[in-house]
Amino acid sequence: MAKGNDHLKSQDFQVCVTIIEARQLPGLNMDPVVCIQVGDQKKYTSVKESTNCPYYNEYFVFDFHMPPVMLFDKIITLSVIHSRKFMRSGTVVGSFKIDLKTVYDAPDHQFYHKWALLSDPEDFAAGPKGYLKCDVGIIGKGDTVKVPPKSEKDPDDIE
Repeated sequence: MAKGNDHLKSQDFQVCVTIIEARQLPGLNMDPVVCIQVGDQKKYTSVKESTNCPYYNEYFVFDFHMPPVMLFDKIITLSVIHSRKFMRSGTVVGSFKIDLKTVYDAPDHQFYHKWALLSDPEDFAAGPKGYLKCDVGIIGKGDTVKVPPKSEKDPDDIE
């Protein structure tokens, strides 16, 4: 089998997402929860009560078995949802989308402690809907996971 066809063979991948915190979420009496969607799979953080700057630090792993070309087409959507206890569906406050190829092309196949700018999926002109700090990484079979060194002073500024 020619080496060049590796991108067409199914492989195991893990998409790892850490939702660290959100800031500057608009709205009053927010009970924010974060929905992480990769392709058709969805996972949710816990709900934080009445806060516009929730701290989660929750880790999620999505497993995929498919050719890299198919994986790279998939989109990660991170949405902050204003949770409602009695309603099944909350209101999406803001969301951020990125395709897996962009993540895979980043150094070490990961974005580390990045602030994602949340926007209104229905109205991009509406301006920022808060910021979500997250790590997103893709681990292929045989990849070693590089954990970035903790810097002495982790600049916590929103760019």
